[in-house]
Amino acid sequence: MEFLKYIVVIIVGYLMGCIQSSYLIGRKNKIDIREHGSKNAGASNAFMVLGWKKGALVALIDILKAAIPVFVVTQIFPDSSLLAMTCGVAAVLGHIFPVFLGFRGGKGTACIIGMALGLNPIIFIVAIIAIVLVTIITDYVAIGTLVLLISFLVTLIILDYSMAAIFLFAAIAIINMYLHIPNFKRIKQGTETGLRSVLKKRKKD
Repeated sequence: MEFLKYIVVIIVGYLMGCIQSSYLIGRKNKIDIREHGSKNAGASNAFMVLGWKKGALVALIDILKAAIPVFVVTQIFPDSSLLAMTCGVAAVLGHIFPVFLGFRGGKGTACIIGMALGLNPIIFIVAIIAIVLVTIITDYVAIGTLVLLISFLVTLIILDYSMAAIFLFAAIAIINMYLHIPNFKRIKQGTETGLRSVLKKRKKD
């Protein structure tokens, strides 16, 4: 019975994660988001390619598609942090490797924020403060994401989540960071597009 619970939450979480809002909104605007900008089907690329309004909509949908199933699991199984974490990780994997788009999705940062929202409001608040402040200070979303992941992990430890749940989150965090390696290389080379330059460009447009 316990095994069946995990199978169900993995399937539900993964399928929710496969809802590719950036791709769908991009298609509505007659483009494949994966062929423009950073060629990534995520909120940050949608923000750069489609503008802040559509980018914000993509981010909201990507957050909710992880937050909703995780929150439901926490309500049905309040004593199983691992089950809720499994659901959230499955949603992030669905976003990164969507079966309906040939396993070419985004990096999963917005989904990770959604997972935090579904798990615990404290984790969510810490994660949001981390990514917003660091991104504004450094001008780079990738650096903000790195600090978000670290703060998420530390908060899980402080809130005494199970070691299994912590290790599971660490695994998805490593995948997310691996996908950000090109961003860090561009930051080092001075060729990464900063948040302020995107905002200036959009303001002129």
